[in-house]
Amino acid sequence: MNKKLFFAVVGLLLTLTSCKTSSYAGKVGQQLQTQVVLNQANFKCLGTFTGEAYAKKTQFNFKDNQGAMVKAKLNLLENARNAGVELTGSRVLINITTEVVEHDKKIMARMTAEIIEFVN
Repeated sequence: MNKKLFFAVVGLLLTLTSCKTSSYAGKVGQQLQTQVVLNQANFKCLGTFTGEAYAKKTQFNFKDNQGAMVKAKLNLLENARNAGVELTGSRVLINITTEVVEHDKKIMARMTAEIIEFVN
C-alpha cells in the first residue's frame, strides 16, 4: 500500500511540475509618442517587414549584450535592407507590433512594422 501511495504522489508531482505554460506579451498600436495626421496621400508604403531574436533568460555578463527586442529590430532592418529598402531620409517605421514569448530558459522577441516614405 505504501508503494502505491508513494508512486501516486511522485506521479502527481511529476505531472504538475513538469509542464509549464509559456508567457506571452504583445503590443499593437502607437508605440511612439509622436503622432502624424495625414490629410492627403503624401506617402507610399514600401513594405511590411518582420524581425525575430532569441535570448537566454540567464545571462552572466550584460556587458556589450543587447536585449532581444533590440536584436529583433536590427533583424527587421536587415530583412528590409535585403529586400532593397533602407531606412534613410524621409522613410519611417509605422504600425509597429511587438511580441514576446517567454519560456523557462529562452525569450523570443518579434517585431513587425511597415516602412513608408513621405513624398511631395
